[in-house]
Amino acid sequence: MRTSPQEYTSSAKLMHWLGAILIFVVFPLGLVLEELPRGPLKGLVINTHEAIGVAVFLVAALRLVRRGISGSPAPVAGTPLERLAAGVVHVGAYLLLLAIPLVGWAMVSAGGHTVDLGLFSLPSLVAPNEELKEVLGEVHEVLAWGLLGLVAVHVAAALKHHWFDHDQTLVRMLPNRRAAS
Repeated sequence: MRTSPQEYTSSAKLMHWLGAILIFVVFPLGLVLEELPRGPLKGLVINTHEAIGVAVFLVAALRLVRRGISGSPAPVAGTPLERLAAGVVHVGAYLLLLAIPLVGWAMVSAGGHTVDLGLFSLPSLVAPNEELKEVLGEVHEVLAWGLLGLVAVHVAAALKHHWFDHDQTLVRMLPNRRAAS
């Protein structure tokens, strides 16, 4: 089913908000785990962070597949610069939503560990290498902060559209809402 020019599908909305929730849980966990002393709590936080990171990757990948199959609504009216900025933010966000978990997985592997998902563990992506682990850790952190910046721009733009432009950009992504015709 193709998306109408004005509306996002229910599945698109669900994956968008699920992804948002996952990001707003995984990011603080990443900050907290750096401060925790070794022990069971740190292990639990690390495992939770990794599992949610895998979920972020899967939701982003499914969103891209859904978008490829169903398409997306046409952008609301805006200046060419606004449409370009929206495209750059969306592409950047998708790239980071895929890259950050992959870099994290490689970092865990370089540290000589596996990503434990309870019923199974993901295979190592790279051989243990402490120097590589440190580099990947820095990359993981920088990319995560970059994603947070893009999310802030995304939210600010949605609120600008809603409060100042009075268009349907925000409303059409809200759950159980229909954009006005």
